[in-house]
Formats: sequence, structure tokens, C-alpha cells
Amino acid sequence: MEKQRRGIAHHLLDIAFDDAEPIPSNFSPANGPSQWFNENLDESQREAVGFALASRDISIIHGPPGTGKTTTIVEYILQETLKRDAKILCCAPSNIAVDNLVERLGRKKQLKLIRLGHPARLLESIQRFSLESVVMENYQDVKNALREDLNQCFVGTKLFFE
Repeated sequence: MEKQRRGIAHHLLDIAFDDAEPIPSNFSPANGPSQWFNENLDESQREAVGFALASRDISIIHGPPGTGKTTTIVEYILQETLKRDAKILCCAPSNIAVDNLVERLGRKKQLKLIRLGHPARLLESIQRFSLESVVMENYQDVKNALREDLNQCFVGTKLFFE
């Protein structure tokens, strides 16, 4: 008996396990974006951005070192987030690759970035985007309320076991 899946991205599990095909978006990769954030992209980079924009569910940009993947991905993320108001999860095979991406995207003040990972492993220049920093800066009141609730739970627990 199959469990009913819920959530806005439940169909991604079917795609990931080859039980369904990705759904194409209504964007035409042949046309490309009406305006590029980086006018210096070469033709293959523009094609990769168009391909990613045309893929509604998932896209992978892969290539050897030095081919401009980070530049291409930055353009794609800017197109999706600033023009389409999308939310994007991006991953890379190393901490430094993700840090480079966050460093470049961090120049755009209108983006809300959160860099997941242990703060000790992040470049100092992107520490302000770490989950811990974002929580400390923006959600201190929530954090204080949670801490108070936990303290009350622990106090109650200590009394119970004593």
C-alpha cells in the first residue's frame, strides 16, 4: 500500500526515482530571458540558463572545472528569484563551491540567502549568510522564546526525576 504524499514538491520523489518525467515549464529556452543580468555569458552558458529555466522541476548544470558553471548558475538563480520570485535549493560537491556561489549571490541585496553548513567550515566572507547568523539577526525574539520554553521543560523534568 502506497502512502499518500503531501507537500508542494512531492512529485520530485517520483522524478528522482525515475517513476515520472519532469514537467516542462511554459518558458521557451530558444527565446532565452528578455534581459540578462550578466551580458558576458557565452552561448553555451546562455543555453544552459535557458535549459534550466525551461525545466520546471529540476535541472542539473554539470561540466569540467573552469567552464563557467558558477557564473551560469548565478545567472539562472537571479532569473528565477528576481524575475519569477522562486525559491531555489542549490547544492555542490564541496563547501568551497557553495561558498563561491553564496559569495557571488550575496552581492545582490534583494536576495534572501541562507547558507546551510557548519559555521566553522564557511568562508569568513559569507558568515552573515549562515543559518546561525540569519537566526541570530532576524529571529532573536523567537530564539529567546524557544530557549525559555526549553528551560521551563527542563526545570519541570528535573523536578519530576528528583
